[in-house]
Amino acid sequence: TAYGMIEVARDRYQSLEATSAKWNSKKSFEDNIEAMESGNPGRAYHNSGIDLDKVLKDHYNPQLAKEKLAEAHEWLSKTTKTPPIENPSTTQQKEL
Repeated sequence: TAYGMIEVARDRYQSLEATSAKWNSKKSFEDNIEAMESGNPGRAYHNSGIDLDKVLKDHYNPQLAKEKLAEAHEWLSKTTKTPPIENPSTTQQKEL
């Protein structure tokens, strides 16, 4: 892929998945954030009952944002073996 950016994005996203696995829905948001490593306190997209409509209420297109979050998760998740993005170097090799 372009200079390895997909691989970098997948590595970073998968670290968020690991963090999300530790999220305890019985604890407060503040308690969960405090328990996270300070380097990248984020979470991966998942359908855990978070009301994204409420979170995205001020976004100009909340439906599109939700679709793009799901799409990025599909591309970057550790459960995805190969992201659905064509590898340009492979395409160039086929053409040679």
